[in-house]
Amino acid sequence: MPNKKASLKGEELQKAILKEKARRTSDSEIGQKYGVSLKYIERAVTKLRGVNVGALKAPKRIKTLCPKDFKEEQTTIWSFRQRGLS
Repeated sequence: MPNKKASLKGEELQKAILKEKARRTSDSEIGQKYGVSLKYIERAVTKLRGVNVGALKAPKRIKTLCPKDFKEEQTTIWSFRQRGLS
């Protein structure tokens, strides 16, 4: 991969790094691609996001509130006849 650091400077480079982090690209791959150190990547993420995290994760979405095969319990510890205990 070509070194893109020469073409990108300052905030443009930091935004490009943040986009790569959002794609879940590893820090070492980003460093090789843009010719920057891991410390520079850490500072860029901290500056633009306000927080330093190892991997930026997309928010999780709730698909269902309960499992598809959920069945409510029909017996209790007090319904002995239904459980085969008499």
